[in-house]
Amino acid sequence: MDEKEEPGEQLQKEIEETTQRTKAALEKIVNVRLSAAQPKNVPTQSQESKYIKYKPLQQSSAFNSGAKERIIRMVEMLADPLEPPKFKHKRVPKASSSPPVPVMHSPPRPVTVKDQQDWKIPPCISNWKNPKGLHNSS
Repeated sequence: MDEKEEPGEQLQKEIEETTQRTKAALEKIVNVRLSAAQPKNVPTQSQESKYIKYKPLQQSSAFNSGAKERIIRMVEMLADPLEPPKFKHKRVPKASSSPPVPVMHSPPRPVTVKDQQDWKIPPCISNWKNPKGLHNSS
């Protein structure tokens, strides 16, 4: 610090520096809040448009308001930001780290007639009225 400066001037410089730092910090906080409120990806409308001359096949006053030729302006349609996604993301099953554990089964044996008879379940018999005559037969 210079000895030529008065203590009042030093105090004034310190106040200005503190004010500038505080102002910068507050602006930073405000800018963060404002940027959070703004949409991230706003599609910009492309100004490229094509003009096409169109001559209808039926040249009559009853068709196309009697126009012999029309000029059509073609513009690319903007994507709707609220439109649901067109493609569904499919999850890929993760690769297993080791081969699957083998399941131990007893050796298969042929089915006998007695086993077939044991597995046969008789149809339910009901005492309720059956006007249409429908029945369960196995």
